[in-house]
Amino acid sequence: MASCSRPMKSGYRGASWKPGANPPPFIPRLITAAQWLNIMRMKKQRAKRESILYNKEDLPLYISWYRDKASVALPIAYHPEIEMHLVRGGSAVYTVHDRKHLLNPGSLLVIYPNEVHTFISEKPETVVDKVTFVFPPGLVGLPSSGRIAGYRDVRHLNLAPTEAAAIARIASDIQGELDRQPMEWAAICRLRLQELIIMLKRAAGSGVAAETAHPAVARVLEIIGSRFAESLPSSKLADATGLSESRLRHLFSEHMGIGIKQYTTQLRVLKACDILAAEPELKIESVGHSVGFRYVADFNRAFVARMRITPSEYRTARARSRSASRHQAV
Repeated sequence: MASCSRPMKSGYRGASWKPGANPPPFIPRLITAAQWLNIMRMKKQRAKRESILYNKEDLPLYISWYRDKASVALPIAYHPEIEMHLVRGGSAVYTVHDRKHLLNPGSLLVIYPNEVHTFISEKPETVVDKVTFVFPPGLVGLPSSGRIAGYRDVRHLNLAPTEAAAIARIASDIQGELDRQPMEWAAICRLRLQELIIMLKRAAGSGVAAETAHPAVARVLEIIGSRFAESLPSSKLADATGLSESRLRHLFSEHMGIGIKQYTTQLRVLKACDILAAEPELKIESVGHSVGFRYVADFNRAFVARMRITPSEYRTARARSRSASRHQAV
């Protein structure tokens, strides 16, 4: 969400978007225009996770400026892009799988491709001021894993004030290029991202240790991650960890910000998104069954709750975007 002093900006065609205008032409987890307008009105009222907005026919780069009260735990997510958060004010807590990161002013967190993560507010009503970068690894010459060769500690960095200010300037400069699109704007954006990567290499020695989840929570995350399509009642998971159900539920929600059942359901929906995109001919009911939903009605209900659109609408939107990409390639 945008800061109080500037509108939300997205990387698609460099344009700003405000409620009341036409929605962006492409949204990876696409929704209808009416649904998009409604979500944006809701975002003005409370903190909410940013969608990744960019037009893949242009530069696949997203910059967001966020300043708002963070009062809720947000849905889990994962995606093939690198996601970076620079906190400029307030504090934010992110969990990346079984690690919890408390971000303060000057903190920078790198979330690598396909890592399950979520935002948790441990200090209700705290105003968080941060800037976020989202881009595919290939845009800066990195492998699909997003890892920087030879640098293992680039995860949670504690930056010096000058370093944090420099990265904020990079974000501002990139946003300016996206907005104005002068000659060679895409090349300039790539160069500025390369500069960002170099700065991360320089700051690699300033890594901050994450809070590790209780071994039982780490074990449950591992089980759910590999067996999400199975029936996994908390009693069964408790037996696997040697804890009581109540103790396990408490530890899990304390670390992840959501309960075991909610986490499992959201992960199933995200896995379903992958299948809907990869296998367009597979029946919706079969997709639901493959990720652990016994009834298609339950699948549709969970999908809409997480994605704000139905599985059929999601599949149609993805097919439309693939068609547009093929048309451009021709």
